[in-house]
Amino acid sequence: MLLCFLLSWGSVLLFVGGMKNFPALPEQTEQELPIVAAATLLGPIVSGVAFSLIKYGRKGTSQHLRERTRWNNSYAALFFCAPAIVGSILTILSALVSADEYKPAILTINAEERVSYLLIGLGYGAAAGIFEEIGWSFFATPEMLEKLTQLDTGILLGLVWGFWHFLVAIWGSGDAEGRFSVDQFLPWIPWNTLVLPLYRVLMVQVFCKTKSVIPMVILHASLTASLPLILMPNITGVALASFYSLIAVALASILFCLSFVFGSEGTLVITKKKKIT
Repeated sequence: MLLCFLLSWGSVLLFVGGMKNFPALPEQTEQELPIVAAATLLGPIVSGVAFSLIKYGRKGTSQHLRERTRWNNSYAALFFCAPAIVGSILTILSALVSADEYKPAILTINAEERVSYLLIGLGYGAAAGIFEEIGWSFFATPEMLEKLTQLDTGILLGLVWGFWHFLVAIWGSGDAEGRFSVDQFLPWIPWNTLVLPLYRVLMVQVFCKTKSVIPMVILHASLTASLPLILMPNITGVALASFYSLIAVALASILFCLSFVFGSEGTLVITKKKKIT
């Protein structure tokens, strides 16, 4: 974990020129965010591969890679998980609050630009899913499941995952005068401390049932492509923080229902996991 943070945060600090350039101006954030985001991806993939090689060696890592990249056609349906949750909440809020404010970003741009915007969102989501999950799911999740329950693993790893995003959040929370904006930063709090941990609990549960990293990549890509890109509403500050909190409530409800429906095999049932092979 420490190596992951050192690589990701170190790369970001190196690119932006140190903490003296925090936070960035809005125009800087818009221009440099793709590169800053790419810099953060170095941490999970490099640390995941490095620690796997150290623990299992080249042969063992190759074997685990083959075992944990099994494909099943049913995995494709997982891509609609995040859009279904986000889209449902947007539909309700559009009807109850404001259709303009809660209209997905892809519907606010010109029709001829929507395909390219969709492809950008999908590409960004795929990159985040592939590079991050090599660290979070290929190595960290199986290691944690040897010592912790599914629920504990999901919450703990989800909190680490969320905290990992905070440096970029601080960097991107500047106003037009370069001062830190609480309004810009506020939505990151429920996103990183509620949405990501709960979503990770769901991901860990899927990993335990499939023993494959592929569904993790799909679920991750689904969330990243949806927010803050394809389905992002035109809101900020308290409104966006409240929207993210509603997503967290929806995720918690889904996890509770899964626990209730599947009983002893449900997500929230605390069972000690054996070593994942």
